[in-house]
Amino acid sequence: SITEERMGTVDFSAPYINLDQFLLVRGDEDRFTSLEEMAADPELLLGVQNGTAGFFVTMDGIPEDQRVVFDEFGVMVAALIAGDIDAIPADASAATGFISVTADAVKLVGEPLSRDEFWIIFPIGSDLVEPMNAAIESISNDGFLDFLYNKWFFDYTPVAEE
Repeated sequence: SITEERMGTVDFSAPYINLDQFLLVRGDEDRFTSLEEMAADPELLLGVQNGTAGFFVTMDGIPEDQRVVFDEFGVMVAALIAGDIDAIPADASAATGFISVTADAVKLVGEPLSRDEFWIIFPIGSDLVEPMNAAIESISNDGFLDFLYNKWFFDYTPVAEE
């Protein structure tokens, strides 16, 4: 992700993926669809994974006493399904994976909390930035970037260990 601090120390390619953050909730949730509605109800708890985009995106939107910090995303999803927390910020691709393996026990609600574009970093002044941008544009235009995104974020099934 691009940050002000990083902008001064590296060069960036064109963005190649955007991972919008949404609220992931239990499948039967109907009390809220936004961070603002959640914050207005002091009984609701938001799970956040320490140090992630979702942790920082929701920092100013939810009072500290309504935030429960987790170290692992899978544990946080289990807490959500169990009813220990009421929502978690999750990017659309990660959430789609959990939705597909939990028999619709969870769902995404509301509008994106943030947009997080990903870029490739290079040393400042690198001659590789322009060729990389041309490659990103080419695979974006011919649909291969969408193919890769779907293959690795939505269609991926790990090989079973024997």
